[in-house]
Amino acid sequence: MPELLRVKNVATKIQFPLLDATTSDYFTGTAWGSLTNASLEAYSWGDGTNAVVLAIAGTPTEIGTTGLWSLSLTQAELNPNAGVDDYIIIKLNADEIMEQALLINLKAELYIETLIARLTSARAGYLDKLNISGNVAGATALSSVDSAVTSLNTTKITSARAGYIDKLNVTGTLLNTDNASTFMVDSGA
Repeated sequence: MPELLRVKNVATKIQFPLLDATTSDYFTGTAWGSLTNASLEAYSWGDGTNAVVLAIAGTPTEIGTTGLWSLSLTQAELNPNAGVDDYIIIKLNADEIMEQALLINLKAELYIETLIARLTSARAGYLDKLNISGNVAGATALSSVDSAVTSLNTTKITSARAGYIDKLNVTGTLLNTDNASTFMVDSGA
């Protein structure tokens, strides 16, 4: 069951898929009002409280012919039980579709406040460093290696090993079996 984060007391639109009861594919092409035995039930509750019925005025509407549907929820619907409740569950059902349940968590403001509290000046500075332009990690120098690395078997070149290759922004001659004598130390013997 998907959990959607929304801000309490603010109108919103939610999107969700509906699946065909026979094929399990996305259900498309039939308006909600034309479905057999269509029902939309909603309940709200808070931490440690019992669920109460919540009236939803809107009707699910398909977005084009995608099998994705949307439902508009009013400000009042997102302030259930006079603002006491923090959760809403909406159950959608009809003979033609698989039952779908959507959980709406109205504690989004708490998550946002927590994120803001954790965003220290130092952490904000780290984010500033993500605005990088130009040649990063010698990408130009590695362009000739890029196509060869891409074609290698991924069981031999893991993402960790590919990261090591990215760090090889080396200039000059590298040691290999053909030029090993160039790098040998004369021991004077």
